[in-house]
Amino acid sequence: MCGRMRCVMMKTLRGSPWYALRELWRALAPSGALRCILVLRRKRANPAATDSATFHLPRGSMRRYHIVRAESRNMSASASETGRPRISPMQWALGVWLATLARSWLGGVLLIALCLAAYLPGLSDFPPIDGDEARYVEASRQMLAERTLEALVVPRIDGAPRLNKPPLIYWLQSASAWLLSGGDPARLSYPAALRGEATGQRTLTGSPPTRATTFTGGVGAWRLVSVVATLIAVLITWRLGLQMFAPPVAWLAALLLGGCFLCILDARLARTDQVLLACTAASQWALWHVWRSRPTPLRWVLALWVAIGLGILVKGPVTPAVAVLTVLALGVLTGDWSCLRRARIGLGVAILTLMIAPWVALVIRYVGWDTLWESLARETFGRGLSSIGGRGGPPGYHLVLLPGLFWPGGLLVVPAFLYALRRGLRRADETHVLAGDNRGGGVRAWPVWRLVRPGRPAEMFCLAWIVPAWIACELISTKLPHYTLPLFPPIALLVARAAWAGAAGTLPLVRSKAAAAGDASWVLIGLALLAGAPLYLAWRGALREEPGVVVALAATIILVVSLLMAAWVVVRQRRFVAALLIGCGVSTLGGYGLFQTVLPNLRKPWVNSEIVRDIARIDPAGARPLAAVGYYLESLEFLTGGRIERIAPAQLDAWLDRHPTGLAVAVEGAYHTAQPIRVVAREAGFNYIEGDSIVLDLIEPLTAAQADDQRRAPQATHVAAVHQRQQP
Repeated sequence: MCGRMRCVMMKTLRGSPWYALRELWRALAPSGALRCILVLRRKRANPAATDSATFHLPRGSMRRYHIVRAESRNMSASASETGRPRISPMQWALGVWLATLARSWLGGVLLIALCLAAYLPGLSDFPPIDGDEARYVEASRQMLAERTLEALVVPRIDGAPRLNKPPLIYWLQSASAWLLSGGDPARLSYPAALRGEATGQRTLTGSPPTRATTFTGGVGAWRLVSVVATLIAVLITWRLGLQMFAPPVAWLAALLLGGCFLCILDARLARTDQVLLACTAASQWALWHVWRSRPTPLRWVLALWVAIGLGILVKGPVTPAVAVLTVLALGVLTGDWSCLRRARIGLGVAILTLMIAPWVALVIRYVGWDTLWESLARETFGRGLSSIGGRGGPPGYHLVLLPGLFWPGGLLVVPAFLYALRRGLRRADETHVLAGDNRGGGVRAWPVWRLVRPGRPAEMFCLAWIVPAWIACELISTKLPHYTLPLFPPIALLVARAAWAGAAGTLPLVRSKAAAAGDASWVLIGLALLAGAPLYLAWRGALREEPGVVVALAATIILVVSLLMAAWVVVRQRRFVAALLIGCGVSTLGGYGLFQTVLPNLRKPWVNSEIVRDIARIDPAGARPLAAVGYYLESLEFLTGGRIERIAPAQLDAWLDRHPTGLAVAVEGAYHTAQPIRVVAREAGFNYIEGDSIVLDLIEPLTAAQADDQRRAPQATHVAAVHQRQQP
């Protein structure tokens, strides 16, 4: 059919949305290659308030709308006039179906299912990573083992208080381990893992007993907290997006948050980052209602302050700082500060006091005010004014990392930000400056010096959430990649909004030369993160050369590369929604290859796990004393269930005298003793904390008879007694 074809439909969507699809398809079927435009109008709404956009459906159930006009045009004429991509009736049908699904509870169930498919593979299949994760799980394990009020209030590692973070993460991890162990935490400890290997059964982690993670003490029970927190953040982003944008935008934003590379990584680590993300997202969701609702329901005020209190108990001032910066930005942009009154700050202070003061009082009782203040000052002022542990970077550090950490959403970060600026902030003309403007959140007057006026509240709120907090992250001295994670939900919302705008051809910069270079870099970043990183780790970490492992890794890499090529083709066609969906699938596959296939089967990085396996083989009952001589990492204590004692090299002789049946772990060549000993196991690997190779010896004292035998036949004894596995 040539020219234009117009059909007018006054059908009310009284039943299923499929009724509307059938009627529209009957009208547009003869022009299958035509572009269709829907104009949707809300029932009993002002006719002038019609929302006209391709795939941008107003909020509410489809039953609450009339199809007022369905207009289709010849594609060649439309493309020449507007330059917009071709939209077929089938694509419109998909948009309506997504709008219906994205609002219903089925949309939330689908998000949970997709996120679990991305997070659960490999969750328990690699040991705790030394550094932050090993410290968190070991402090939580000791808290759970002691079960005293002091242990609950003051987390400890090797007897030393760990107050650099508030206690909520330790409480959550301990509760998770207690629940998954059936109320018997000893089932997650070292002897239980030994029994699992002896009987050939799987451990509580679900890992095969021959894996390097047999003796991790069920570390998946600790990591599950991060998985649940990520799911909560994804669902909050979805619900917040439903109140800001169209349902497909909200659902895509939640998927982008859950499928980004940083969330797929952090959801498998027992750290505070994902719990902080959930608390910050919850507080900002409540803040949106406090800012927009007049009057504000009490439930949202309570939700705001409870979420801020939980955020403080997770990681101190981060969550309240994000909320305060957002309110300040909104007040400056709109000139309206009434949300401070609606937030009921007095009630909030009372809630925060009730939530935090009891813990502070108990900490002062057990460790003293000086110790608590020293920890608070080091973690707040110290991180802001100086680089702790050499973890710093220049301003722009987080901006450079954003395309990789937020992949695949990094595809549209720049166009999305410009699009949000154009919609959320508008240039103030002389009329608005002199007379004032009552739009955009209750603005009453505009000072002459103001250059912009409020635009759409959703985009403005997201910008107020992102920009001030991002600047603060760039200015503080200590920088780590995950510091900007609480800002990912609004970024996901803006990117999803831009992706659907790209389907309508209204997104800026997508046809420039810079956009073409950005598309190519997006594919290369995905290739490096999801295919290059597993291959590099397999090479450097000495992957176990088992046929099943090699085949699984090769198949994963082939699938990742193939899907990336498909995503490249789709991006060049400016089908951004499809490209982002493919990207989420690629990130899930890449996470499977990295965490399920590569990391559990590396030999060099998991030297502590390997030495603990040797201990289990020599001492299956778990009754012999253990010591770490001049070498200590928290993962070693966690893997042994807290049985290992930390001693200096000069104390080795005295310790062997007290424990004639003991086993000691020491770095090769870094210990000396006058007593007769023998090396019963030796493991070579890579210490990724120090960045160099390491060889660990497992030694035991000899009896007098064994010493005589060793002197008579040292070489034979060495060959018979030493179990040595040198890694390539």
